[in-house]
Amino acid sequence: RYMEDHLVSDSYDKWYQAADKAQIFMITQQPVTYKSFEDDTVATTQVQQSTTKIAWPAVYAQNQLQTLAWVRASRGSGFSSGKLPGNVTMSLEYYQVTTTLKKLLKVSVSFEEWYAYDDEASPYTYATATSFRGGQYNFTFKMTALSWLNVLNYFGLPQMVYMMFFFVIAFAAVFGVGLVWAIVRLVTWSHNNSALHFKEYFLEFSAKPVKGFGLAVVPMFVGSCVIWAMFVKPSTSTTLKQINANWNFDETEAVSLKPINAGGRAGLCLLMLGVEIMANGAALLVPRQDRPSPIWRPYYWQRSHTLFLSMLMTLIILFVVEFSYTNIFSANTPLFMIAFKVMFAVCEAMIFSKMLGEKMIVSPFILATQLVQFTITLGAAGFLSFIRANLIELSTDTFKRATIDPYKLKVSRRTKQNVADKIAASKGLPPPERLPDDKASKEDVVIGLYLYFTSTLALMFAPACIAFMFLFREPLYILRYYNIRDTEMLYYMEFAVILIPTQLMMDIFLSNVIESIHPSFKQYEYLRECADRFNTRHRRWMGLQEHDNYWMAPELRSLDQMAYCSQYFFMVSLHAAGIMTSSYGCSMVLKAGQLGYSTMQDPIAIPLMMITTFASRVVKKGFLAIANKTGLWVVKGAPKEDANSFNIVQEGGIEETIEKEGLFEANITEVRKVLKHLTGVEWPNDRISQALHDAGMVDKDGFLVKSTFEEDEQKEANERRRRDRNDQLIMGGIVLRPDDQEPDSDGEGSLEWPEELGYGTYWDSTKSPTKNQHDSDSEASGDWPEELTR
Repeated sequence: RYMEDHLVSDSYDKWYQAADKAQIFMITQQPVTYKSFEDDTVATTQVQQSTTKIAWPAVYAQNQLQTLAWVRASRGSGFSSGKLPGNVTMSLEYYQVTTTLKKLLKVSVSFEEWYAYDDEASPYTYATATSFRGGQYNFTFKMTALSWLNVLNYFGLPQMVYMMFFFVIAFAAVFGVGLVWAIVRLVTWSHNNSALHFKEYFLEFSAKPVKGFGLAVVPMFVGSCVIWAMFVKPSTSTTLKQINANWNFDETEAVSLKPINAGGRAGLCLLMLGVEIMANGAALLVPRQDRPSPIWRPYYWQRSHTLFLSMLMTLIILFVVEFSYTNIFSANTPLFMIAFKVMFAVCEAMIFSKMLGEKMIVSPFILATQLVQFTITLGAAGFLSFIRANLIELSTDTFKRATIDPYKLKVSRRTKQNVADKIAASKGLPPPERLPDDKASKEDVVIGLYLYFTSTLALMFAPACIAFMFLFREPLYILRYYNIRDTEMLYYMEFAVILIPTQLMMDIFLSNVIESIHPSFKQYEYLRECADRFNTRHRRWMGLQEHDNYWMAPELRSLDQMAYCSQYFFMVSLHAAGIMTSSYGCSMVLKAGQLGYSTMQDPIAIPLMMITTFASRVVKKGFLAIANKTGLWVVKGAPKEDANSFNIVQEGGIEETIEKEGLFEANITEVRKVLKHLTGVEWPNDRISQALHDAGMVDKDGFLVKSTFEEDEQKEANERRRRDRNDQLIMGGIVLRPDDQEPDSDGEGSLEWPEELGYGTYWDSTKSPTKNQHDSDSEASGDWPEELTR
């Protein structure tokens, strides 16, 4: 394919016309027969790469484990349209394993000395044939031995060497932070009494994100493995895989299109799986249910906003991932990494936080942005670049958390308070009430832990993302676009796994360093309080547990409510997994579309989406049944129905529990707001609940009685009718006396007549309120009540 005659016109772009940095052919570590590249599977499939169409050999799928890499072209200087290269150089860099064995690690091709030609003529004619040496070019074959460091960078050493390298980095990182902790302890010994609590941190506090994350990725990987086995696994030949991806069922589909269509269908299934996971994540993030109303449904709106923004986040991640494949990104990676960080920060502040209003609901989106930033770093130039990028990120985050974040939170809080005081003073109002220092510091701790635990979850998600990409490496075309071989992905995964316990141990020392430098930042005390609240709760789901934290900022209450327990990490990880799964699915569909697959022409595209949705819900019920059977998060001594299922009616779904319980909690919140508005005093939940019990508005299980709402609405309607009737009579100049008011249909009298008005008062629409002549000697006042004016 690459030895074509340049004097013959061809419909395909020729190899020397490849775009700069384009991948022009593939080289393998083991010999491949020439016939493998001449099969009909090669000739019928063309891959579009920039302006170059490249043959897609069947040997790619057969020999991927031993594939070296795609060979990239470099145009050099002097290129323009209508020119041919005079010098072609192939550079092979190798590792001298033994005296007689060389191992190829990097291959590149460069074009130099471009000559003009007339591409309109047939056959082509050259502008300066003599200078072009009769249409011939010089080919230089160059071999270079690599140094040990470059061999390490190109993954040429045995796997055990890299494992040892990873453990050395991990030990050095923990030792460095431990050394900093020892120095800080010595400096602050006189006034620092905080203990390290290493065992408690490592076995209790650090175990919660591990447990929550582990439970969350189970549905993602179960669904992904099923989809992989049905469509991507080379050895399988399922019925869905063999159906033509067009409506011409009687035509034989090209063999080369089978894996492309299978990849597109797998992407559709992953897309729907991600949407289903996101829907369940939104239900957990916003568990409250609204009181029965056809219009006022704030919690339903919040869940809808969460799901809508999740789909928007999927598109943003898709754009970032697809852009990271381009040559522009490869040439300016540091610049674009900074630009993406700024873009994600703006999205968090201007879109997600404003539309969702709660830090807890925003946390899955922040987690997804950190995951996509890690994903695009996998396209680094080599092993050393990848390690360097991760170590820089790790060290900057560590320094920022220990020194900058506590000061930043404190300064930000005081700045907001000062601004609020100045605004109140400019309006002649008293300054707003400030929180005591201990409560204000507690808010800072909640935000600080929110940032820290989001980064911790991203660290745990890293190997899961690499494993997912490894599983779907063919339909995602990882080798072609990221130039990452399978062995390199395995090395990256090993490093990500080793980094998890390393980071957790570093954070233990770092937490004590923070408390030593910032004594008001009582992180351990708050985590101990959260653990105690979770262990002594009486509800299975922590989000339904009563907790009086209304003094806290509204966007932090749900975070404090969940107490950073394993359930919090579960729902945040679950929702982020849904976002990432949908993004990968969209990417697979787009890549298959570039090679000829179309969802609009695929007759089973919509049935596949419906089957995936139905199967996801069936599997979800199975997972819930297993959770109920194993007693996951069951509270000891809880009622039987709450201990054995996620719902009161024992139907196996968490939604019913949340719907029933959330109804009571939501109305408690509404009553609390009304009481605060009327009295200016914060009323605790237990007093409001007791009042509802005494009034007969709740049943024996503590749930609001439905008939109570209907009675309230009927009374409000009767009250409105009475007011409307009385207003009409008064507006007409009719004298009203208490005995003139007709009883309502339910036997009750209408509005009580104010005694201070006396009798015989009326209102003429053209005059101000007066008194009748026969009541002129009455002591009653003629002041018109404000409520009657309304």
